[in-house]
Amino acid sequence: MKTLFLDVDDTLYLRSEPFIKACEEVLKKEGIIIDYDEFYTRRSYFSDIYLEDYDAGIISLDKMHELRMNSALKDYGFELAMDKIKEFERAYSKYKKEIVLDKRLKDMLEIFRKHQVKMTIITNGNSDNQRGKAYALGLDQYISEDKWIISGEIGASKPNILIFREAERIMESRSEDCYIVGDNYDGDIAGGHRAGWKTIWYNHRRIDRRDKIFDYETADLAELIKLLLNIFIKGEA
Repeated sequence: MKTLFLDVDDTLYLRSEPFIKACEEVLKKEGIIIDYDEFYTRRSYFSDIYLEDYDAGIISLDKMHELRMNSALKDYGFELAMDKIKEFERAYSKYKKEIVLDKRLKDMLEIFRKHQVKMTIITNGNSDNQRGKAYALGLDQYISEDKWIISGEIGASKPNILIFREAERIMESRSEDCYIVGDNYDGDIAGGHRAGWKTIWYNHRRIDRRDKIFDYETADLAELIKLLLNIFIKGEA
């Protein structure tokens, strides 16, 4: 039976929106006035690097927050004290509670629920943070909470093959029946490809890649939903 794995951050909602609000609240008053959208992309790069060490228990959550923030700020000639980094994380957490799921995605998930499509989320991050976002998006209405695949609970993050194999075990699925939808090429697409999964790249940033190892690609949410309905409801594509 086909199994759908949905990435959360920047797939089911745009992570940059609460991030930029936190920057406006905390960084601006510290005199750090930069392109916050660009800064989000840079911080995300370092977040992926240090998340692996956090998941492996090598560094603490606070240390990960410090490293990803100041590694990104260094490119702009700034550094933030730990108390201010904690203030930023509190603001970011506050705004993440305000995220909402697009109505089109809600309608799709409701159709999948009614048709008993085998599905879950697969997401990188610590347990409290990712579960908080999943609850804010209302994903517990469509997907059983005990099936959520969260790297902080698994001890390995995408693209590590271990999280994909553990996801297969939890969902009782074979690799050839697994489909992953995500925006992150290295984590979701390359990782899923190496695991033997079908990969659907939600490339809403319209990034050009020479190594086109994905099975499907779209930059448009409506097209993505149509594709998923074709695969999981109509049995097409």
